[in-house]
Amino acid sequence: MRILLGGGQAERVSDMESQRQFLLQSVLLYAIGGGLAIAFGWIAGTGSLPAAAAAIGLVGGLVMLTSPSLLLWSVLAGGLVVSGLAMLYAPQLQLIRWGVAIASVMLVALALIENISRRSMGKDGTVSPIAWQLLALFFITALSGWANGQGVSQLIVGLKSYFQVAGLFFALVMMPWPRQIIDLFPRLMLYTAFIQLPFVAHQYLFLVPLRTGFGEGVVPYDVIAGTFGASKFGGGANAVLSAFMLIVFAVLLSLWNNKAITLRRLVILSVPLLVPVFINESKVSVLYLFVIVCVIFKNEIILRPARAILSAGFLGLTLAGLMFAYSAFYADEADGIQGFIAGTIEQNFSDTEGHGEFYLNRTSAISFWFQEHSLSEPMHALIGHGPRASREGGTGLDAGVTLASTRYPGMGIGLTGVPALLWETGVLGLAMVAAMFWTAFRSAGILRQRFSSDPYKAGIFSGLQAGVVILALSMFHKSFFVFDIGYQTLIMLLFAYLTYYLKQKPERAVSNPGLSVYKNT
Repeated sequence: MRILLGGGQAERVSDMESQRQFLLQSVLLYAIGGGLAIAFGWIAGTGSLPAAAAAIGLVGGLVMLTSPSLLLWSVLAGGLVVSGLAMLYAPQLQLIRWGVAIASVMLVALALIENISRRSMGKDGTVSPIAWQLLALFFITALSGWANGQGVSQLIVGLKSYFQVAGLFFALVMMPWPRQIIDLFPRLMLYTAFIQLPFVAHQYLFLVPLRTGFGEGVVPYDVIAGTFGASKFGGGANAVLSAFMLIVFAVLLSLWNNKAITLRRLVILSVPLLVPVFINESKVSVLYLFVIVCVIFKNEIILRPARAILSAGFLGLTLAGLMFAYSAFYADEADGIQGFIAGTIEQNFSDTEGHGEFYLNRTSAISFWFQEHSLSEPMHALIGHGPRASREGGTGLDAGVTLASTRYPGMGIGLTGVPALLWETGVLGLAMVAAMFWTAFRSAGILRQRFSSDPYKAGIFSGLQAGVVILALSMFHKSFFVFDIGYQTLIMLLFAYLTYYLKQKPERAVSNPGLSVYKNT
């Protein structure tokens, strides 16, 4: 122990604290080393490839703990690009999702340590409402799994499906990142959108013809999912790709509406980004475009009617093009545009028509949950049947017997996010998710007003407000919220960006030229 002559009580206390920290770090280091030695010895004995992949990911995550920025960008790249590409082009590497999930857990650990440290030093360590709602969803999901008798390994897999990139949110809102890092995210979204284009071209030109006529319920254009993941002869996250591209388009449109970019630049940037939306048969994009108009131009319709009419005309042409493209793709199944619309309505809202190979469709899946639950079973109605209960299949460590595969095979009880949440986490879980979306929507609206004098940030937040609505509506279209890593990364990134700026004091929330990337691109 270092004795400071004449130092006094404060120096001795500080020295004792340093010794305690050194002792704690030494014990932690030996514990981690011993645990890893035991784990790798067990892996070597079993020869399990999934366990080896998880262990390698754990070691990589521990190494990256020394660089939080590297850990952050690894999770972002893994969630938005690498995992989806591996799913389609290298299925044997799909376990990379577990590596991303482990890195996300490391981010949570760093965020908690930072929050505790800030509190101990008397600094602001408040937790945002979305963080509390996300934590509540975690405990509801864990309680549901435990109450329904899920084993430890099954519960871990289920929790991983829901929260595999939740660490991204906690790290961004609880750690003191430089403002320059946060302001990179609009640029990240724009560049990631353009990264989709070469992969979309390959999928359209080479994989779609390969899947045409394959049968067995394979929709050829589902494989056009960019970097968000698909199966060569199965389904794909084409709806996630469309939602993402339209969110970026909404930001561009909002920037033009706020006079941050010119109409020429809007057209130059938007046209290539809308191409995947035209060709991947995600029909819900028509609804998303209508949402963009309503959210972005809700004030301008009254204040600047000429500008609103011009915008409506541009989007009207886009909508007409989408409808024509989709009806052309369905020429063999529908009698022109009228038959296309009628068939779409029948498939999604009829009481007798199922979706694809399932017995239920997007609306009957919700009503069927109410039919199967009553006040006589309050537990299942409130907290559900456990994570992954509504899924009928899986791959790798995600495979296993579920409620859907045993009691309701072929029904499609988890067809979309809303019934999936009801079956797996009950009314309480669905309420937490709805609260998160509502909080994010209000946050974007508040920030839109706060930065009304800054055309760049006002445009960003107005576009992201439309993006929140798009992602919320997608809960009624697909079930990606409960398992898809790309979709979850997009949500966590959007929620974190809004929460970060909402926590900044208005007088500190000044204009940042970094957001002008949309103008300078």
